[in-house]
Amino acid sequence: MVWKQYRRVDVGDLSIEDLDTEITVEMSKDGELSFDVSVWNLTEDSWSQIQKGDDCRIVLGWKQGPTKSVIQGVVQKRTKEVDGNDVRFRLKGTDETDERTKKRLSKTWRGKSPDRIATHIAGMIGLTTGEVESVGSVIDSNWAVSKDRPVRYWLDQLVEEAQKRSDTAWEWFVEAGKLYFVTKDGRKEQTVELSFDNSLVSIGESDGESNAEGSGLQFEALCEPRLRRGSTVVVNTDAYEGAYALKKYKFVSDTETGDHYVEGRLAPLDVEYTIR
Repeated sequence: MVWKQYRRVDVGDLSIEDLDTEITVEMSKDGELSFDVSVWNLTEDSWSQIQKGDDCRIVLGWKQGPTKSVIQGVVQKRTKEVDGNDVRFRLKGTDETDERTKKRLSKTWRGKSPDRIATHIAGMIGLTTGEVESVGSVIDSNWAVSKDRPVRYWLDQLVEEAQKRSDTAWEWFVEAGKLYFVTKDGRKEQTVELSFDNSLVSIGESDGESNAEGSGLQFEALCEPRLRRGSTVVVNTDAYEGAYALKKYKFVSDTETGDHYVEGRLAPLDVEYTIR
């Protein structure tokens, strides 16, 4: 059976599914998630309905397989240009939840654990929580945030507080309206296996790296929309196997070329991991 590619862009009140499109969704090494969408043969009436600041949701996957939203973004730039005999309509933006962490707040807590404070902050900036792990210890003194710094800064400080109290590496990230505050062994909500028996196309040492097991791997796979920021990926090949953290990735989907893949970089985890 040949699986059929699936791609859809929901922007403003429009749903674009059957037109020629070129889609890139990328997570940079600093954790920011962005999108770049080009659409051809869109009507002028439809184009006029799309405005800067509109929500933009991109769904990728397979008609007979997994299909998921890979970004909930906000349009920050819209352009139109002649492309041969056609007109190219282009939208660029970033994940909406990234924008929320740039807000500035003022509040003081006492006797709360870092994870509880992170949960409170999420609610204050309009986020719900995904996975939030318990640190197991509270901050005895007052702990305050102030408006001279964005929320991102204070979440970084909470990570440091969590690490002091647990002797474990922690991290936070946001995605699709949710805040995650977890230990650095990858997200436990869902684990994706990469092997040549399923979606994997290629895998090897990261560019410029000489020791793959010590420094990481780079891979390309057929579109796997279940990959997310913070994902744990289990690699199962003859050359490499084990649990890895997804450090950066890029989805590419193009009706003209037929490209429909994801590529990224993985960092090894010193943990035992089993597919559930």
